[in-house]
Amino acid sequence: MTKHAHSGTRARRGAAAVLGFAMCALAPADAGAEESRGAGEWADFLAEAFGRAAAELSVVRREAPEPVALSWERRSLGEVTLDGPLLDMRAADLTGDGEDEILALTAQEAVVIEPAAGAAPEVIARFSLTGLDPAPLRPRTPVGTSAVVRAGERLAWWVRSSEVGRAVALVWEDGELAARGRAVGYPVCEGVSLALDRGRSRFSGATAGLGEIGEPLQGARCRRDMVDANGFSLFVYAAVGVSGELEVASEARCRAGQGCEDGAANAGDRGYALAIADFARDGFPDVAAAAHMPPGEPGEVEVFSLRGDELVSLFDASFPGPVRALASGRFRGRDAPDLLVAVASPDGDRVELWTLT
Repeated sequence: MTKHAHSGTRARRGAAAVLGFAMCALAPADAGAEESRGAGEWADFLAEAFGRAAAELSVVRREAPEPVALSWERRSLGEVTLDGPLLDMRAADLTGDGEDEILALTAQEAVVIEPAAGAAPEVIARFSLTGLDPAPLRPRTPVGTSAVVRAGERLAWWVRSSEVGRAVALVWEDGELAARGRAVGYPVCEGVSLALDRGRSRFSGATAGLGEIGEPLQGARCRRDMVDANGFSLFVYAAVGVSGELEVASEARCRAGQGCEDGAANAGDRGYALAIADFARDGFPDVAAAAHMPPGEPGEVEVFSLRGDELVSLFDASFPGPVRALASGRFRGRDAPDLLVAVASPDGDRVELWTLT
């Protein structure tokens, strides 16, 4: 493992310019048809879930993170079988039991997986997307995104694959996933969605608002719940273009003179799968990226830390197969997040889940 730094080969632009993408708030479709939510409640639900913009993040200082030591140890959680290739993965306590679950999206279903100490991961819920309105034009290779957002007292998992015409919000009710809303766009985080590059297995860079990349996107991630070393809220965005160019930017929410710092940097040929977290809890946003590898080669993941206008490589690791998706979550009963890595089997429907911290 070699530590190195990346910065833009093009003229550096400020974080505010990079983060000036379109805030595509997801609007409900046929909201009146929702069987258990009135129009007023539905409006409140959407406002909570996807209505906030980056400029509205609180400027009140929060508790600063306490750094932790990282060993970057790989641990296999075991294998799980899905109904098709994994398109997107998140981790969150959707069930409200105090432990993060693994949330997996394929072209046809959304799956909740419970990791178990000393045992194979267990699928505890499935939601079929086949009953939703189909997409009018579907790419040959399916793509999909998802986002977990807070909706009042609980979490909502927004999901969409390119097989269906709209995103759907899934919540945990009575031990299963229940649909509680539809929306346009491909969700990325609160208030941000992408649009499919029509008929192609990629997303429009212009819609994401990163016009300076000048190319369609393979994917993007963003987070609003992070905190810098001084306790200020951070909005962090990462996107990968079809060329493999990784763009990362952060915007700290503070008043003039309070000493917070924005950041923006890029690195070439970084692959496709992304995850954002503060793994070391040092107040600097970290981005994990999976690299494209030739067939038959081990999968590789590299973790970067955004330090001003540089991406500093913290660690890289190899895995026994191609990496399908990345996420961050807490799986060992500690405050610091783990990096979750999904490695595809040769048949594509089974994935082996690993943690790395």
